[in-house]
Amino acid sequence: MNRFLLTSALTLIAFNASFADAIFYNADATSYKIRTTLPAGTNKETDLDPSTSSLGHSQMVFDYRIKQVKGEVLDANGTTVWSGPVDVHHNYLVYTSKGTPKVMDCGYNSGKTGSSVVVFNITEEQGPFDLVAESGAEAKRGLKLPTAFSPTAKMIPTNSSESGYEVHFKTAAGEDVTTHTKITPNGYSYVIFKNAEGNYDVEGVGYAKK
Repeated sequence: MNRFLLTSALTLIAFNASFADAIFYNADATSYKIRTTLPAGTNKETDLDPSTSSLGHSQMVFDYRIKQVKGEVLDANGTTVWSGPVDVHHNYLVYTSKGTPKVMDCGYNSGKTGSSVVVFNITEEQGPFDLVAESGAEAKRGLKLPTAFSPTAKMIPTNSSESGYEVHFKTAAGEDVTTHTKITPNGYSYVIFKNAEGNYDVEGVGYAKK
């Protein structure tokens, strides 16, 4: 998981009030280009490449006075596969569902910390899902998870004394899955996804609450 990279980006923003940003994550095995149109009409672009075992990511930095920009996601052929507003200080997840690239607001660059988390699932698996503490002292079992992030999503209470929680579930084909990456009790939004290696994992993609 890119928890260290995300935390470093949040720390940088906290100390430099002249800038604001949006972080894009890539859950697909293909490269994209992110193009934003600023209020003055100029464009800012960045490449969003995939990652083998985790989510690819790219950070776009803007002047602090900019609150929203027009965003586009372009595929390798330069074709626009998504367009819409991009709110600065938000994070976005690019993923494919039923053959169509989509973009989801997946959390905030800064927000409230705490031991509860939000977990959503963009795989085709239906669960139920279990969150099993690494210590073995407790588990949250039989969870039905949303398929998209929402700022009003119900938080899952986790124990701040735990170092992390594994996600366990059984696929429709009967495979027992345990994620390599663990959920940390930190107030983040987490997504369950299938990486480029074909393995299921979970990763933090922003703060769950502003």
